[in-house]
Amino acid sequence: MAQQPNRLLRVAVPLGLMLVAIGVAIAVLINSSRSAPNKDASRNPNTPTTAPSTPAPISESEPTEPPVQQAPDVDVAEQETSSAEEPEPAPAEQDAEQEPQALSGLHVRAVASAQEWSPIGGLDAAGSDRVKIEFSPIGAGVASLRLAGEFVDIESLIASKAGEPVSEDQHVQIQTEQRDGVVTLTPFAALWVEIDGTPVPLVGPDTWRELAPGAFEAIIEDEAGNAVAKVTRRYELTDGSNDLAIEQHIENLSDAPIIARFVQFGPIDLPKDQVTYGGDKRRVRFGYLLRPALDVNREFVQAKKFLTPRTSVLSPRDKTRLWTDPKTGKTFNPYVVDRQIWPNEKSEAAGLELVWSAMTNRYYGVAVHGVHRDTSTGLAWDLIDHIDRVVMQRPDQPKDGTIILRLVSKPHTVVPGESFDVSVALYAGPVNRPEIARSPAAKAAGIDKMVAYNFGGPCAACTFSWLSDPILGLLRFLHSVVHDWAIAIIILVFCVRGLLHPINRFSQIRMQRFAKQMQDLAPKQKKIQEKYGDDKQRAQQEMAKLWREEGVNPAGMLGCLPMLLQSPIWIALYATLYFLYDLRQEPAFFGIFQTISGG
Repeated sequence: MAQQPNRLLRVAVPLGLMLVAIGVAIAVLINSSRSAPNKDASRNPNTPTTAPSTPAPISESEPTEPPVQQAPDVDVAEQETSSAEEPEPAPAEQDAEQEPQALSGLHVRAVASAQEWSPIGGLDAAGSDRVKIEFSPIGAGVASLRLAGEFVDIESLIASKAGEPVSEDQHVQIQTEQRDGVVTLTPFAALWVEIDGTPVPLVGPDTWRELAPGAFEAIIEDEAGNAVAKVTRRYELTDGSNDLAIEQHIENLSDAPIIARFVQFGPIDLPKDQVTYGGDKRRVRFGYLLRPALDVNREFVQAKKFLTPRTSVLSPRDKTRLWTDPKTGKTFNPYVVDRQIWPNEKSEAAGLELVWSAMTNRYYGVAVHGVHRDTSTGLAWDLIDHIDRVVMQRPDQPKDGTIILRLVSKPHTVVPGESFDVSVALYAGPVNRPEIARSPAAKAAGIDKMVAYNFGGPCAACTFSWLSDPILGLLRFLHSVVHDWAIAIIILVFCVRGLLHPINRFSQIRMQRFAKQMQDLAPKQKKIQEKYGDDKQRAQQEMAKLWREEGVNPAGMLGCLPMLLQSPIWIALYATLYFLYDLRQEPAFFGIFQTISGG
């Protein structure tokens, strides 16, 4: 029987031969294309021939290094053979292949040194401006900030009310540039901007260009002179208030993302009060929000935990340095130049979030806070990473120096063509709730919590807001009736004494009764002491027995306790009168004594 043909082999063998032929043809084609001269032979096929488009923003949690590209699949021998025949790639093509270079040689583009910059605001007490600001070329900061309706002495106040001219020096100056011959501290000066970890100083005299009164610009460029970033600052006043906004932006002018951090000074020491019988009452204050579990809406500003005296902020001293006082010849350790004061151990332990920071004296304060464009996020000042206190000290100041706050922002990734908003706002004026209420931004930021009728220290526990606020309310009501603060205070004291009279009378009766009983017992107690002089325990037992027989209550010795419990009320009254801004430069008894004494 003839063998049947294998039909599967008749189909599979031709197909296999065809596939092998196709594979050989493809291999020959690929090898021929590799060996042929081509100016693009060294370029990665995945690399675009044109410049890459604008990259997407880089998250802080993602790596910032550019991705590594694969080398083209070229044999070494073929590459050596073709390298002699291939022309060099064009410069543009080389740039397209290279990885982005890190910024180097960053510096500020020099401009003409400012001779004199235009101020903003005014000092007309009847005008709409409440402050006048003069500027410094150092960081485009504040050289001087004066208050329009506040005067250093009563004579200037009287002259202003009479419509007479008052010199600018007679207006209260609460911020001023401080120098010690070498170092200069300029309040609200832009210190430096950090770009990709490289700090670029902004305090040079030829750094800032004035665009308009209160508006300034600085350009940061690389070593080739290419603009990398632009920093702009614009001071804006609000009519009829003590609010001031500093609009600040860092714009990315390069073609790659940058990571920027902004560092600037905040408020500087306010002037020391002329009358210091209560001590130096300059303080550093913080307003804060409680942790979310206690304040869900993030809108209730507190400030009670931080009533820090200036002397405490000066500490600690630098044990590694030793200075000599030129006046006395004694050596001392100077203060540490800078240290972080927010966040601190207390704020971190309680989970507090910063809202504002301030420096105050007895009657005035300067508080800096965030610009809250979106109130839905709460009042927390999210821009700030930390706040340092910086001290400028001279060798002839062993126990003092000048304090200024330094504000350090959080880092932020800025893509090309966009800006990093580092704006801040501040309140500069009286530490007085009615005055703060007339400043919309300050009121919204809870700056009114800066008002504290409190001496601090051991007396702080005796001064309660629920106690001082009613006293203040009664005093203002009395003033509205009699129109004289001195008479209102006298009536207030009579009111307080009248309210406390039952307690005083009870204490006095108890004390007098106990004193009379002890006087009657004196002869009998003397006999017991003589009889049991050597046995103190028996003497005490007989004394106790005698007191029971005579009906003397030992609690009578505590008759003065109710009077001592009145101390917080009197301390609160005194503190309220001491810190009350309303009483500053106010005449007593309708000005009779000022008129007789000539002011």
